[in-house]
Order: sequence, then structure tokens, then C-alpha cells
Amino acid sequence: AGASTYAGVVVLYTASGETKAEKTLKTLKTRSLRERCRDVRAALVALGVDFLERDVSMRESHAEELETRLEKTRSSAPRGIEPGTSHTTPALFADDETVAIGVELEHLASDQGALRAALAEAVARADAKARGDGRGGTSPTRGACRACGGTKLVSCAHCDGCMRILMRDATRGVDVERRCPWCNEVGMQECAECG
Repeated sequence: AGASTYAGVVVLYTASGETKAEKTLKTLKTRSLRERCRDVRAALVALGVDFLERDVSMRESHAEELETRLEKTRSSAPRGIEPGTSHTTPALFADDETVAIGVELEHLASDQGALRAALAEAVARADAKARGDGRGGTSPTRGACRACGGTKLVSCAHCDGCMRILMRDATRGVDVERRCPWCNEVGMQECAECG
């Protein structure tokens, strides 16, 4: 599932883990990356925005997805900022358009009106691209996936999301309950229809 398939979805990339830079700068009275990401998340919740949260410190696939998205905006990003650093999270995307990244997003989160306007502007840019009258040409037809509603995840077909499954232990000749090998850590699988 590539980053370009998130049409119609707001995605927030966060980092709950401590970065190397934060560990070395513990003596300074700076807010941690975790706190800054938490504040952006709280601002989106306060606005009533439905969004997917991707923690880049917990899953490498989310970090790679963010890096792919940042490649699109690298020309406008300040030089020296690399994916996975504290300068790239939090990052907010709406309808595959960049809303804001890093410090800029933190400033927007402190002003809900500005955050709402930035989200609306990103959605308008995506709509213009979909109609073919915006920059960047045309994009594929928009609309949420029938199977997952645009979340890219569905409940596991093998265990129905419970993450446990009965498997036959051939050596002992009994059924044994095991961790489902087909789903992720929350009982979900990637959507087969849009992935």
C-alpha cells in the first residue's frame, strides 16, 4: 500500500519514541517530541477531524510511508531535514496533500482556526487535482474503498480480529490455540481491494 492511495483520508504521522537528539539534549528545558505530537493529536480531536495516526517509531512501514510522502515535498522542505528526525514529525496530510510538517504543524495546532483553514486548503488542492484543473495533472478517481472505507485495513479474515486461531498440532494430534499468523498486532490485515 503506497502513500498515493490515501485519497479522502487525513493521516497524522507521529513519533512516540524518544529520538537520539532528545536523549542528548535532556539537560535543556525543551518539550519532547512525544508531547509535541500529543498536542497536535489533541488539536485534531478537538476539531472533530477523523484521522489515521501512524507512529513512525513503532512501525518501520509507517516511517517508510512518511519518507515516500516527504519525497514529494522535499523541494519545498528546508535543506538538511531527513525523514525520521524530529523535524519531520508530527506531519499531517489530507487527501494526499501536505498540510504541514514539524514546527509549522505545531504552530497550526496551537490555533484551531488556522489548522482548520490549512486542512480545508489541502482538501481543496486535492479536489482540484482530481478534477484535473489543479497543478500536477489528473489523479485517479476519488472515493473511499468499499471494503475498508479508505483506512487501508480490514478485520482479519482468518481470526475475525481476535488474533487467536485454532490450529492442529500434528505431533500431539490436538487442536491448539495460537496467535494468528495472518494479522498484525491489532487483529487487522491490509485491505486486499485497495492495497
